[in-house]
Amino acid sequence: MTGAALRTFIARSRSVVESSPPAVRPATRTWLVDPFLETLGWDIHTDSCAAETTVDGTALEYVFAVEGVPALLVAVEPATETLEKDRARSLLEAMVWSGIDRALYTNGRQFLFLAGTATGSGTIDRLACPLDELVDHEESIDHFTRATVGQRLDPTSRQAVARQFALERPQLVDEIVTTLTDATGEAASAAALETATERFVDQLLVSFGSDDGVRLPGAAGDVHEDVSLQFTESTADETAVAGDGTTVGNEGEGGEPEPAPSSEAAPNTQDESAPVPNDSADQRDSVGDENEGTRETAETSEPEDATDAADGVDSTADSADDTATESYVVRFFNDRGSIGAIGHSQSQEALVQATEYLFERGLSGISVPWNPADVEPDREADTEQSNSSVPRDSTNSSPPSTTILNDTPHTADGTPMAKPRKLSNGLSLETAGTPEMHGTRVEALTKRAGLRAMLTGAWKDE
Repeated sequence: MTGAALRTFIARSRSVVESSPPAVRPATRTWLVDPFLETLGWDIHTDSCAAETTVDGTALEYVFAVEGVPALLVAVEPATETLEKDRARSLLEAMVWSGIDRALYTNGRQFLFLAGTATGSGTIDRLACPLDELVDHEESIDHFTRATVGQRLDPTSRQAVARQFALERPQLVDEIVTTLTDATGEAASAAALETATERFVDQLLVSFGSDDGVRLPGAAGDVHEDVSLQFTESTADETAVAGDGTTVGNEGEGGEPEPAPSSEAAPNTQDESAPVPNDSADQRDSVGDENEGTRETAETSEPEDATDAADGVDSTADSADDTATESYVVRFFNDRGSIGAIGHSQSQEALVQATEYLFERGLSGISVPWNPADVEPDREADTEQSNSSVPRDSTNSSPPSTTILNDTPHTADGTPMAKPRKLSNGLSLETAGTPEMHGTRVEALTKRAGLRAMLTGAWKDE
């Protein structure tokens, strides 16, 4: 891709947008998105492009592959509409789950580039800019060209296998269930076989995936050291990504849109989803609520992260967390499959986020003081694992008997908690201990909420 080619695309697209912007997705793709993809070197007419497909339940207009390895996700809105928060979050979730670390979300007028994610890492760089400013970010956009993406893919790697699993998951599940049903002759057991097979394929995907994400140019080496992302299913309508470079944030009634920070602003590396007193579930559930229209710094090509500041963050980490190089990630499942994930570079923060998430999805009836030994047997999920190399499921541990939740920062016998954190619902959570202890607490809390959890990322190394 050259600057001249990009400028030519911008000029042609501007004339389309100014004269008669397409009002439907097919026309937007034909007149605006397809020419941009061609400028980046992607060909929608080859077998390496899958159109109108899904990844992890997320609908996508295109999934491009290089040498058979899924490499770029593309989601499109009509040119007359804004980029939607819900769909942006779904795209982020699909990236994290599949390990496909390049994605583009656009309506032909606004462009959201997402890069650097891999299964279990929880780290995403973001560049958002309008059509007219694409040329200002040529260096960053070059990381989305077919030539550049292809240079860093290894078709024989485990990560490549994980990406293929993610793209072909529905077909794999159907084929395995059909084979098992035919072999057993038990058609009545098809539903149970399907549930077990989905879990097996999900575990394989996580097992094969690892952190191979890279960063957009100009970003400092430690800029994401404490970044937290939360990817969850939608619980309410979210804010759209505004087409004028602002975000209509969840400011409460009468709230005004927050303008995008100036190009001189420093990258946002603060925690997005740590508990915030009096915040709504919608705010904790969103990705980049405050800065979705933010543009990357033109002078340094340094993108803002897809996370936002949150109050109440305890910056003190356990020593075991200080040297973490990847995030502690928890993926949540119900009987139908994956429903969301949280991740943080510090295990104690991952514990806090997981607890907040679970209080929104089944944990609210818990009685305090509570310790992991209080998990009710009839709430435990089936956690059989056929391969010990697969990341551990949430209900395999025998948690120690210690108070971890109470309405005051004390244990059941009145002893002060070693390291309490006050949650948004007013309860105190014990966050002291090692990453392994934090993982055990996450497992117990998830079990109590009637869900399953898969601990991945840095927890796999504990």
